[in-house]
Amino acid sequence: MKHLYSIFTISLLIISTISFAQNPKKKLDHSDYASWEKIEREQISHNGQWAMCETNPARGDGRLDLFGLKKNEKLQFERGTRAKFGPENNYIAFRVKPQFETIRKLKIAKTKKDKLPKDSLFVFVFGADSIQKYEKLKSFACPKDDGNWMAFMLDGYNPPADTTEADSTATKPEKINTKENGNRLVLLNPIEGKEHHFDRVKEFEISDNGKMLSFIQTLGDSIDSVRVAVFDFGLERATNIIKQKGYAKKLAVNDSGDAAAFIYSADTAKQKVYDLFFWQKGDNAAKMIVNKETNSVPEGWAVSENGKTSFSKDGSKIWYATAPIPEKEAEDSLMKDEIARLDIWHWQDSKLQPQQKKQLKQEQKRSYRAVYHIKEQKPVQLCDKEMPNLRFPFEGNGDFALGTDSKNYDILASWDGWYRDYYFVDLNSGKRKILLEKQASSAYLSPDGKYFAWYDQGDSCWKAKNTTNQEVKNLTAQIPRPFYNEKHDTPALPNPYGIAGWDEENKYLFIYDRYDIWKIDPGMKKQPENLSKNWGRKNKTSLRFTRLNRDINYVPKEIMVKLFDEKSKMAGFAKVSTNKAAEPKVLIMEKASMGNLHKARFSDEMTWRKGNVQQYPEMYAGNTSFKNETLLTNTNPQQKEYNWMQEELVSWTSTDGTKLEGILYKPEDFDPNKKYPMLVYFYETYSNELYKYYSPAPSRSVINFPYFVSNGYLIFIPDIVYGTGYPGQDAYKAIVSGTLKMMERPYVDAEHMGIQGQSWGGYQVAYLVTQTNLYAAAEAGAPVSNMTSAYGGIRWGSGMSRMFQYEKTQSRIGGTLWEKPMQYLKNSPVFMADKIETPLLIMHNDNDGAVPWYQGIELFVAMRRLQKPCWMLTYNGDSHNLKGENWGNRMDLSRRLQQFFDHYLKEAPAPKWMSEGVPAIQKGKDYGFELE
Repeated sequence: MKHLYSIFTISLLIISTISFAQNPKKKLDHSDYASWEKIEREQISHNGQWAMCETNPARGDGRLDLFGLKKNEKLQFERGTRAKFGPENNYIAFRVKPQFETIRKLKIAKTKKDKLPKDSLFVFVFGADSIQKYEKLKSFACPKDDGNWMAFMLDGYNPPADTTEADSTATKPEKINTKENGNRLVLLNPIEGKEHHFDRVKEFEISDNGKMLSFIQTLGDSIDSVRVAVFDFGLERATNIIKQKGYAKKLAVNDSGDAAAFIYSADTAKQKVYDLFFWQKGDNAAKMIVNKETNSVPEGWAVSENGKTSFSKDGSKIWYATAPIPEKEAEDSLMKDEIARLDIWHWQDSKLQPQQKKQLKQEQKRSYRAVYHIKEQKPVQLCDKEMPNLRFPFEGNGDFALGTDSKNYDILASWDGWYRDYYFVDLNSGKRKILLEKQASSAYLSPDGKYFAWYDQGDSCWKAKNTTNQEVKNLTAQIPRPFYNEKHDTPALPNPYGIAGWDEENKYLFIYDRYDIWKIDPGMKKQPENLSKNWGRKNKTSLRFTRLNRDINYVPKEIMVKLFDEKSKMAGFAKVSTNKAAEPKVLIMEKASMGNLHKARFSDEMTWRKGNVQQYPEMYAGNTSFKNETLLTNTNPQQKEYNWMQEELVSWTSTDGTKLEGILYKPEDFDPNKKYPMLVYFYETYSNELYKYYSPAPSRSVINFPYFVSNGYLIFIPDIVYGTGYPGQDAYKAIVSGTLKMMERPYVDAEHMGIQGQSWGGYQVAYLVTQTNLYAAAEAGAPVSNMTSAYGGIRWGSGMSRMFQYEKTQSRIGGTLWEKPMQYLKNSPVFMADKIETPLLIMHNDNDGAVPWYQGIELFVAMRRLQKPCWMLTYNGDSHNLKGENWGNRMDLSRRLQQFFDHYLKEAPAPKWMSEGVPAIQKGKDYGFELE
């Protein structure tokens, strides 16, 4: 077999320095996008000896990179993806995709999807020199905690007959008829080279401890005969737990590998009624434990096939779902043209018809949570139509859960906000009691169910209720710090910064303010304690808990916190004790973006990502002290060949006296004695992203920063601070004042400046060109041009009314159209279209689910009538932002953005699509890119 990996040792590359004059760096070109790589799916093995990640180009074949952290070695597996470590750290399993170019050619030839090549499974054993390969992979799974066995299903795979008896009482394996579309389940021990096969498998689940697997099969030539079996990896033997006519699905196994559950129906009709079955080690067969006749199941209901079946973490409970038994579908007795088809809108509908239609499939499959207590053999119905949702803490091990319901407030969501009622639910009895009504902010139940905590927006305080005696305590009223978002600037009440969680004994709740973490006794017998002794606020640096151990869901005695300095924009990590207040122990703090921590389960080894504007966020390895960090990856080494960009944090005072910040990007070869055209981009606030890396990529809606800077542009991104009622003017004050500040710099070409924005930024572009001629060109993506018509419109992506956006959120008008008509008019660009003198390019797509397409049309036709230079790009079937997979549309937009701004800001020739247009009869034939 030809190996798909190679081993590399780290070596020092000495590169001779060549002067810029001798070898000027290249400018980025649109053709460079496809090869630019990104790192994804980082992992570290349980023992901390291996780490891995995927490195994938924007278009083409990627690879799986595997790093030996102790041996200083690197392995590469071409086209490897979605890898998993074996729990004993002795193998990895991963998918291998077909070659990109192979799939591309087949798609061009219009090959049907089911005829395209499938992924393969590769299993690599550490220390071995070969790879096990299996074609036509559907899915695979490895145990989480222990064991050397794994399992996978293959599509249409038909090797020799089964090697294992499927029935412990049989004297020989039963023959299984494998149809062309059947799935073969393979159980593999890659360390010992053992395999067992089972055909026509529909589902399988493997226990976390790697001791047991359960699977569902169809039998013989009939799809309505079913077998559910459990496979003991220790005995290497399968045992039937049910084998009869019927259908089974929704399989679950517990973590300890000694119990399984599934739902089963003997019905042959299309609409089936299911029962819940349970098996545990020692039983001869699975037994029915819940059906439609069970007392806990509401009348006319049954176990639902649309709910999830699962065990609690401790294995004491089975979670399942019930729902009303579906009515039989009536037979058609009319022809299609004899049937009326309409939607009836009623003024008292809790949700608008478009929203109801968007959620129709979800509602048709709605199910309601129930629980089966295994030891007590007791089923309990927990949810119903009055309280449809349930959140259980501590991985379902406790005796209590948090129920929620929002139906009483669904209509308010159209203009006011999202509210819900909270219930305390006893999992043993199913009884519930109301905890809080019409709550807008987040709420939490302690894992032991003793306390219910929430943020009260009206009082701007965190509160806690004792669920036993109903006593309520205000947790933060006496703390001289705000716990709401201090930078909140929309007409709604501000939300809190949130919580880190509860401690292991459920005695304390850890709550964030803007900077620090507070340790608070929900019973208020002890005074609140600032864990970092106000260090965060003193240094204008936020501390946020980073969970390193995914196996625990509480805040441990020592925690890792992520740091962010609001002044310098530096980031890092520190250790903080939750036992005793003290200033944090800063471990690392750099001018970089940092994140994606992954800690080994059984060692202090970690991996993380770190990067800045000049360096792609690479993968590093080290221990929890961040000492002796090792750079693992070298992504996009070709970047050094290109004229890249450098960042500068800038500040100024707006016309109303507000202190503002922004970012200025300049080319790597910046010459202060030259004049540069400048593009101004904006969307809310960006300055905290000072050290963020941006990859060259085709546009989905906005200008690509590296491309334009590499090609000789400056890019300025000002922060915007808003009030209520006049978002257009607020944007004007911030953006124009920042632009004027940049114009004081002699290298900014004041005659050649442009603006660009998308969505909310697109609206601001459209508004700005009605107020100023400062900019030589403007591009607005998906802009709202008429707030009066947009206010009453629909967000087609969700089916919701757009009213809430104007009254309470981003559009910031702060009132209804009839309460504040002048604000809607004064903030609407279309009513001032006659004042526009700036050439305007609009992108608005005909399947935009956020901003109705007609908003772009309204502005375009107004400018067309006024005979002002305007173009509109409408990508057919595409959405608010161009879909990531629509490469052709994205490349097209990138090229047109470049040509548009080059024409007005660099005085380049206009392309044909700008000078003449492209008539519909030439659509798809002539794209109009040729220059005059």
